[in-house]
Amino acid sequence: MCTVTIIPLRRGATESSTPTGLRLAANRDELRTRPTAQPPVIQEFRGRRAILPIDPDSGGTWVAVNDAGLVMTLLNVNLPEGYERTATMRSRGTIIPNLLHHGTLEEALKDVKDLRAGDFPPFRIVLAQADIYATARSDGKTVTIQHGTLSDGPAFFTSSGLGDALVDGPRRGLFDSWFNSHGVTPQRQDALHAHRWPERLPLSVCMSRADARTVSRTVVEIEGTPHDPGAIRMVYTPIEENLSQGKTVRVQLD
Repeated sequence: MCTVTIIPLRRGATESSTPTGLRLAANRDELRTRPTAQPPVIQEFRGRRAILPIDPDSGGTWVAVNDAGLVMTLLNVNLPEGYERTATMRSRGTIIPNLLHHGTLEEALKDVKDLRAGDFPPFRIVLAQADIYATARSDGKTVTIQHGTLSDGPAFFTSSGLGDALVDGPRRGLFDSWFNSHGVTPQRQDALHAHRWPERLPLSVCMSRADARTVSRTVVEIEGTPHDPGAIRMVYTPIEENLSQGKTVRVQLD
């Protein structure tokens, strides 16, 4: 359960300015019974360094960025008909760590294509690098790939245990209208991820319901080239029970 947006970062103040990087924001929505995640750390994957928070259940993660400027995040897919979970299924949280050694989006996407869909509950992984992004969606049987570019505008993805179709309409409608009057800026992106309808909290981007809530927000910023000092940053903010922000943790690759 998550909401993810990706926007281009631009050197100038106008929409026509040259893109210099990207900014991904991910709200993590989890069951209230799930253990608290560990804040981001830097780890090495076959010689490549990456920043990622750690999920204590799987030892994996739901969002990460490596020193090649390749960022990826994972969302659950909640099928209308449900799915049959078997004892041999692996955690979706283990998918991203096995991709972080790659230097390009297409290299990582090839490994995703080669996954056996039935080994995992249904998922969608979003990968982005420079102004290109791709998604790989598994329904538990097959993996379907789609490509996009930030030159066409910001990207949006969402899911919910209530049913993806139930929340996609309201959240996507908000997203579609959100940047129209104030432009595509990091400030507006942050405000979108903090947005909630008091009368519709279960459907909100920053959501809350009896059994689940938004537990954290993770932002990945990539500016310039990956070799620039401080070009790759992750900002991790826990969300408290009352939906206020906890202590923010910032990690960057030097």
